[in-house]
Amino acid sequence: MVFLDSFPLTNNGKIDRKALPEPTAERRSSGERTFASPRGETENRLAEIWAGILKIDRVGRDENYFELGG
Repeated sequence: MVFLDSFPLTNNGKIDRKALPEPTAERRSSGERTFASPRGETENRLAEIWAGILKIDRVGRDENYFELGG
């Protein structure tokens, strides 16, 4: 989720979806957490899958898929 002061608008006054910012891991609303590495084969594989889908560098074991932009 990204909070905006106002929506970017087109010349017709509609929301300009192309101008909206992409949610990223840096914009998480969860606050600051310490990174906890995935443990075990299953957690490591899931972290790799999530990182690939979400196009981020790393995923910790306590991360929330939706807070990461999923």
